[in-house]
Amino acid sequence: MADTQTTASADNSESASPKSLLSPAQRSRLVLLMAMVLSYLAFYWVSRTADIPHHRGYEISVLQQPGSIGKLALIAVVFAGVAALASVVTGLVRFDAGLLVAGVGLMAVSLQGGTMRDVLFWAEGSPRVFPMLAGELALLMLPIGAVWWVTWRLWERGTLKTMELDPALDKPPTQAKEAQSLLLRRRLIHLLIQTGGTMLGVLLIVRSDDKGQVLAGVWLAAFFATGWAQHAAGAATTGPWLWIGPTLAGVIGYLIAWLDPAGANIGQLSGDLGALARPLPLDYASMGTAGAVLGRWPGAAAVKAIRDGVVGIWELLFG
Repeated sequence: MADTQTTASADNSESASPKSLLSPAQRSRLVLLMAMVLSYLAFYWVSRTADIPHHRGYEISVLQQPGSIGKLALIAVVFAGVAALASVVTGLVRFDAGLLVAGVGLMAVSLQGGTMRDVLFWAEGSPRVFPMLAGELALLMLPIGAVWWVTWRLWERGTLKTMELDPALDKPPTQAKEAQSLLLRRRLIHLLIQTGGTMLGVLLIVRSDDKGQVLAGVWLAAFFATGWAQHAAGAATTGPWLWIGPTLAGVIGYLIAWLDPAGANIGQLSGDLGALARPLPLDYASMGTAGAVLGRWPGAAAVKAIRDGVVGIWELLFG
């Protein structure tokens, strides 16, 4: 009798407890979205407070600003802080979700300024601005790369954990499974595909220096290039070096524009590869980082699905 009453009371308590409106996966994505909004607001506040850019709505090369080194250091510190806090809040979604959150937030700084046209006008059309932009991108990406490296090492130790575990995607390579020389070759293949794919995507998508088009183009290029590289070279071989592809794409683009500055004197890059220099360093640093992180998540699966679809259509038509 007592057991019957106990069972009945347990059933009543379960039926009385309200069911969650969101599944764990939906809650995690909601938390991730809220973190990105807060990150954007944090960088927006820093941009307004620190006067980045100095002329609101115009040029946005940080090295063209008064007190440029201090402002670069401030951006690096804020990025690291936002990534660390976001990793605590969103780390269960993915261990590197903090990098995505910080990358999206950094976009707020770029949106406060102008486009490459403004930067070129400020430099009076001199092609010497392009090596400066390449150096600025390297300075922006070094702390981002350091954060990425620390994040990866903490995950390898088990300090950062992932709720949405995908063993094929997230399992780090071990020397017992893969010889070091083979691992190095695969990482080089991954780097070449990611860099070349990002450059190709920017060339195809970024047809003008419109801010929205540039940001979307860099994001899409980094996303699909990273997914392509993950699919081709193996997802578990990238390690903490995923940030290098978008960086090299931007640096190479600026150096090409330095050698062929067609249209720089009128603020409209018109060379064959001029599109690579239309994004600003902050555009590559923010959307390049966000696109690479997301490309590491579903990007490889998306590329595989596209490839399988193309192969299926080809076989249907010509097989």
